[in-house]
Amino acid sequence: MRPGLSKTRGVIKGVLAAMFWGFNGAVTQYIFSHYAITSYQIACIRMISAGLVLLLFLFLREGRQAAGILRDRAGRKYLLMFSVFGLVFNQTCYFNAIRYSDAGTATVMQSMSTLVILLFTCVAEKRIPPKLQMGAVCLALFGVYLVSTESGRGLALTPLGLVWGLLLAIAAAAYILLSRPIVRRWSSMAAVGYGMLIGGIIFSAAIRPWHDFPAVDARFLILFAYHVLFGTVAAFSLFLSCINDIGPVSGNLIGNIEPLTASVVAAALLHTAFTVRDITGFLCIMSAVIIVQLTV
Repeated sequence: MRPGLSKTRGVIKGVLAAMFWGFNGAVTQYIFSHYAITSYQIACIRMISAGLVLLLFLFLREGRQAAGILRDRAGRKYLLMFSVFGLVFNQTCYFNAIRYSDAGTATVMQSMSTLVILLFTCVAEKRIPPKLQMGAVCLALFGVYLVSTESGRGLALTPLGLVWGLLLAIAAAAYILLSRPIVRRWSSMAAVGYGMLIGGIIFSAAIRPWHDFPAVDARFLILFAYHVLFGTVAAFSLFLSCINDIGPVSGNLIGNIEPLTASVVAAALLHTAFTVRDITGFLCIMSAVIIVQLTV
């Protein structure tokens, strides 16, 4: 495929993934506000359901070759690490961040994964970030301060909302970094499909989500279908494929559409109120993320 066409395809995939994720944040917020389901229960059933759907498509497309990653010793090692530290950790932080704050705030905090990757890379390479990038980190921290506090009143977010939001940034960075070896050698669908299924099984064995599962109705099933098919299967696969086509920096830059989508949908449909202080904090964080992405 021509480089220009591949890049265009990657951009389109990235935009779609970010929008699916943005809507998914609002859907998750609605589910938590209307049904007595825990973050861990929905994470387990989401991961197992999405994993099974992805692997079905993978085997229909590739046949027996779809199991190639399981026959490779290095593949199994990377897959286990990605499942636990890339997906289970990410999903847990994602749902709890939304539960204890809101979809817009959670996705903005998640976008700080770019800064986490920057700091991790600098530590690994034993170098100091350029001044512009250091300034971006300080700008992002100021944005977090604005979002998480009220003028003269202490914390605006709950302590759990702030903690889970910061952990979500770390978890999203781990997801991106741990996915690279798998996507490069196999495919984004193999990475997410096997990762979701293995992670969901491990997580379910640990927390047993079937205990005290709440009553659900048709609306819940429709929302959860979107959650699995578009907010998980399509979004994760498109985003990893986008990174493979245009690289992690450009992919993350396009991913900034997600918090914008989540915030607009949460405000318009769920009537989530954002103050001028919140919006200023969001802009500081997003500006910092874009600066880092453009200077890497």
